[in-house]
Amino acid sequence: LMSIEAGKELCAQTPTCLSITVNTAQNSRAYLYDVWFKSVSTVVLASGTSWNSFIPDRHNVHGDRVAIAGALQLMTNNTAATFNFNLHQVAPQFFPDPGSMDELVLQDSELRVLRLVPGRPALSGEGIRIRS
Repeated sequence: LMSIEAGKELCAQTPTCLSITVNTAQNSRAYLYDVWFKSVSTVVLASGTSWNSFIPDRHNVHGDRVAIAGALQLMTNNTAATFNFNLHQVAPQFFPDPGSMDELVLQDSELRVLRLVPGRPALSGEGIRIRS
């Protein structure tokens, strides 16, 4: 037995889990349920039942690279447009440390990126690199 949130988190961290299913009609005062971990993400609609399926967001993996998306947070800075991108929040399986973030600074038509991951050296870059 586990909570729906714990089931979602465990599924998101398990590569073979593509979705979970829970019967919320199960009598549970502590909101603990039998959680079914599925290796498929298809959902069959059954109106009038209390079965619920949850499909976690997955990130596209391309070889040794991954595509992630999320919201940028505008930071207060008078001299440049500065944004933070919380890597841990949008991809905790790739960035398990809560302080993991990208800082993007746009100043005088130049974009600078600083990647901060606790326990690792900061990575920074400027400009645009075009690959053919």
